[in-house]
Amino acid sequence: MIGVRDAIIEADVTENQIRNDGLLRSTARINGERVRLSFVHPAAGPLQYPCDTYNDWRDNLRGIVKTLSAQRAMERYGAVRQHQQYRGWAALPSPIELPMTLEQAANLVSSSDRNSVINDADEYRKAYREVAKKVHPDVGGCADEFARLQNAKSILDEHHGI
Repeated sequence: MIGVRDAIIEADVTENQIRNDGLLRSTARINGERVRLSFVHPAAGPLQYPCDTYNDWRDNLRGIVKTLSAQRAMERYGAVRQHQQYRGWAALPSPIELPMTLEQAANLVSSSDRNSVINDADEYRKAYREVAKKVHPDVGGCADEFARLQNAKSILDEHHGI
């Protein structure tokens, strides 16, 4: 036992297959074979174990369990010390993003006419609304992409004095 609490198993399911408490419904069907186990190890920090080696998600989850068992055995039998075996599985830190320039913000809001977005506040607002409708997470867009759009919006709002 490595003393982990609140481990998270990630799998591809639709939102209606998840209960309000975050657990899967008993009737849930997992789409695809990919799974990932994430947790915070008391000594090694945040770790992630993705697996899509096998054709069934259950086999991939079993592969993760076997990997963890083998890693625990390394330390138990003296092959490694101080949790060295977990270092390769450490979750990478978020990449550092450089500040967005006005031109980059305009390109994000309008790929066709960057200059009109920079020079005309009305054109900018219209272009922003169109892009926001497409990338907002409520309509199936990516949360990271929408966050970048919001960053671009704040730069362009400041530029236009809005």
